[in-house]
Amino acid sequence: MCRRRTFAQRLAPFTARQQRRTARVQTTLWHVGLALSGATGARLAQRLGISISGETILRLLKRNSQKHVATTSNLTLVGVDDWAFKRGHRYGTLLVDLEQRRPLDRLPDRDATSVANWLTGNRAIRIVSRDRAGVDAEGITRSAPQAIQVADR
Repeated sequence: MCRRRTFAQRLAPFTARQQRRTARVQTTLWHVGLALSGATGARLAQRLGISISGETILRLLKRNSQKHVATTSNLTLVGVDDWAFKRGHRYGTLLVDLEQRRPLDRLPDRDATSVANWLTGNRAIRIVSRDRAGVDAEGITRSAPQAIQVADR
């Protein structure tokens, strides 16, 4: 019987079990991904000395998006924009808290009714930033007439 034992100390404050990156690098990549998204974020990460692909940055954002969702209390500035589940086939609506720069909700479609239903529960909203889509404008006007609409290009 062998009496030799191997001991390995876990680096709990720095990394989770079976993880390839430290918590600090994960946070950095998450912020890079939020600011620049996939391919552009991967290029910046390469310049910072972190080897990662654009798809991995997007997976990191999707996996950690639920941890960083903003609360809907005391909302005053909201951004409404469409995004693609599958480009050219299925689109949804993304709602963002512009003060905290955090996602609020993802709606499964690009419809005025779903935007109106979401905004109905939040009467404190004063300003809504949106693109020039008429669908978003109609939903905002219907449910939050007190809100100023700011349209971007």
